[in-house]
Amino acid sequence: MKYLKRFNEELKPWTYTQASKKLRDIGHVNRASRLEEWADKRKKDEEKKALADKIAKLEKTPAFSMKFFHDRWNSQKRQRDYGEMPFLEGNFYIEFYFEEDFMWDSEEIYEYLQDRTSTLQFTFGIGLFPADEETQKVFDEVTDNNDYPYVGDVWRNTIWPVNFTIRLNDGNTLIEQGKSTTFWEERESAKPLFADRREAMKFKRFLISSLNGGDNHFSKGFNDVKDFFKKVIEKYNEKDICFYSRTWDQNKGKEGYNSEGVPLGISDGNIKQQYGRAYYWDFGDKECNLKESDYQYFEKAVRRMSINNLYRD
Repeated sequence: MKYLKRFNEELKPWTYTQASKKLRDIGHVNRASRLEEWADKRKKDEEKKALADKIAKLEKTPAFSMKFFHDRWNSQKRQRDYGEMPFLEGNFYIEFYFEEDFMWDSEEIYEYLQDRTSTLQFTFGIGLFPADEETQKVFDEVTDNNDYPYVGDVWRNTIWPVNFTIRLNDGNTLIEQGKSTTFWEERESAKPLFADRREAMKFKRFLISSLNGGDNHFSKGFNDVKDFFKKVIEKYNEKDICFYSRTWDQNKGKEGYNSEGVPLGISDGNIKQQYGRAYYWDFGDKECNLKESDYQYFEKAVRRMSINNLYRD
């Protein structure tokens, strides 16, 4: 016990918690309690450091004046109506990240590359963090009070109420034609908007300035998209396992399929086994229809994005 502080930087709170449980199981109640107290202290210290690190990161980006509106479903119009008065206003830092795993898991990219859809879009997570004490006070009141509309889960002082999606085409055109849209996708009943047109324009300008470099998480998100383009092209052209079409049990042994459910005519070299299932490549020698240069259309989408749906005066 006397060496707790010496190993303070080496052990995680979970380690102390597990040790205290084992001590309690063998009857060392006092020692277990001391370890539990130390685990709580270490946990609070880590949370405090994580919050300080986040603030240091966010302070490299501008704060934005924003308003939150509560939405209701209008059954007659068959659309959502948003309240005229905001229930939360203040200045917020915006967290912005691109999650590669989300793109792989969504199967949207596979459908695009296999010519099953003509739409290609990239979605970023949007988090909002109070940027000053006054906003923090109102933010705490809203998130702690059940009388206010639900704004989403709060984690390390941040809420994640929306996604920001950049679509490279309009769903019916090729990427090369450069038709694109950008839009919020609300995940909760609260819709955050920029306070006015000026703030929305400030957001757009900051996105554009972050496209080709910068010491902020916006630039990192854009660079992650560039890396994603490269990985998609490589995996597709190498016929990587993630682009194989999984077989379905109901096709096993049926006419036109083999005993594993793979369509007849697929060469053995294009069949792989994983997770107890057969995966096969049925696109011949086709190469990826994405090119690294297509990232320019991603940049075009950001530069030409409309801000009309991002604010309310």
